[in-house]
Amino acid sequence: MDRALLAGLVGLLVLGLSGCAQKAIEERVWVELEPVQCQGNPWEPVGKEFSGEADALKAYYQARGVEIYDYQYVERTLNTCTACACPRGDKYRLLVDAKNRDAVFFWPKKATEKAGVFFEASVKPEKVDAGSEVLVQLRNNSMKPVYFGGCNDYAVESLVEGQWRELPKFVKQCGWEGLPKKAEGQNFLEWTENRVDIPGRHRLVFQLGLDCLEQRPLSEANCRIRIPLRSNEFTVNPLQEIPESQLRACSTSAECVKAVEGCCDCANGGRNTAINRKFLSPWLKKREAGCLTVMCPTVLSTDPSCSETHSPQCVEGTCQLTAKAVDVVAAARTRFKRLASGPFSRAGTEVEVHRGKESFQGLWENTYAQLAPKPDLPAVDFNASMVVGLYMQRITGSPYLVKVERVEETDTALIIWYSKRYATPVEIRNIVEFAPYELIEVPQSAKNVEMQVLSSASGEDANALERRGVRQSG
Repeated sequence: MDRALLAGLVGLLVLGLSGCAQKAIEERVWVELEPVQCQGNPWEPVGKEFSGEADALKAYYQARGVEIYDYQYVERTLNTCTACACPRGDKYRLLVDAKNRDAVFFWPKKATEKAGVFFEASVKPEKVDAGSEVLVQLRNNSMKPVYFGGCNDYAVESLVEGQWRELPKFVKQCGWEGLPKKAEGQNFLEWTENRVDIPGRHRLVFQLGLDCLEQRPLSEANCRIRIPLRSNEFTVNPLQEIPESQLRACSTSAECVKAVEGCCDCANGGRNTAINRKFLSPWLKKREAGCLTVMCPTVLSTDPSCSETHSPQCVEGTCQLTAKAVDVVAAARTRFKRLASGPFSRAGTEVEVHRGKESFQGLWENTYAQLAPKPDLPAVDFNASMVVGLYMQRITGSPYLVKVERVEETDTALIIWYSKRYATPVEIRNIVEFAPYELIEVPQSAKNVEMQVLSSASGEDANALERRGVRQSG
C-alpha cells in the first residue's frame, strides 16, 4: 500500500478517535457543592469507612448511579454563619455526565448514623377497607423547609396489571393551583384521608419543591430543585360481594335506582340495570375498581335500558327497568331560580330535594367536594322555597350537560322538565369525565317531585316521564 495513503488513513483514524474522545468530554460538566456544618452532609455517615471525605463523597454518589470522573477542592473561606444549615465555607467541584447534572445535589440533614434519607412519606395502616380513614405522614429529616401540593397535595398511583398508573379519579378540579403546604426542617406533617376508596394496591406521590419562594404556587415559586416522593404501598381491601337476591330485592319502587351495568354506560355503548338504592355506593366503587383498563366505544347505546322511557320499578319484589306509561295531567307553570350547574360532581346519581338549610349545606359540600376554594352557599329562604338537585350518571368520552327548562305543578306533584345536550368544545376544556348537575330553587312544597326529560343527549324527543328515585331531605 502506498505509504502516503497509509499515513492519511492513520491520520483520519486518529482524528476520528480524538473527535469521539472530545465529544465524550464535552458531554461531561462540572457541578459545584457546598458542604454544610454540623455533619449534615449525606456522605458523612459513611465517611469513617474511607481515608478522606472526597472518597466518601464519590462513593455516596456512585451508589446512586452518578460517576464522578474528577474533582477539585476549594479551600475554606471565612464563614460568619454558625447555623447547621449554613455552608462550611469550602466547596467541591465535581466532573459528571451532563445527564446527571440535576442528580448531583444534597440537602442539609441532621447528623445521624443512618443513611441519608431526607424525606419520607407513609400511609398507615397498610391494609384498610374501602372508605376507611388512613393516616398520612410526610416527614422532613433535613434542616430546611420543603413545599408540596396546593389544591392537589398528592397524586394516587395504583398497581394495574403489574404496572403503576396514576388515577385521574382522585385529581381535584381546582379553580387555581393554590398555595403549597410547608414542612419545616426536622419536622413532619400528618393528616387523615379517606378518598382512596377503590380496592387494590396504591401509593401516594408528592411533588416536593426545595429552595422555593414563599407565598407562591409551586409553578411560580422558582424552586431550585423539584423531586418526586412516593409513599409506602397500601392495600384497599376488595368490596364484599353482594348476593344477587339482596342486590335487587325491594318492597316499593322508591327503593330501586337506575345504575350502569358493567363498565360502559349508555353514552359509551353500554346499558343500564336496576338495583336496590342502598347498594348503589358499593356498586359504583366495585365498577370503578374493575374497569380501570376497560376502553368503551364512544357511541350512544341503542339498548332499551338506556331509553328515557325506562325507569326503575319494583316488580314482584325485584328491581327492574321497565317502560311505564304516563298519564297526561293538567299542570300549571311555576317559578324557579337556577342556583348552580356544571359538568361534573360526585355528589350522586339521583335527584335530591332539600327543604332545610342544614341538609342543603351538606348537598353543597358534596357537590363541590373536589373543588377548592368552594363557591359560597347561595342564600335560600326555606320558609318559602326549597332546593332540587339533578345529578346525572358519570360518563367518559361523550360529554353532555343538563338544563332545567321549566317547572310545572299538578294537584299531586312538582314536575321538573329538563333537557340534555352535548357540550361544546369551549365547555369541555380539559375535562375528560362528565357527571353533569344543576341545582334550582322552587317554591316550598310537600308534593312529590318528578323529573321529565324534554330531549336526550342526541337531541331526540323522549316524550316520557323518567321517574327517578328522589331523596327527600328536610
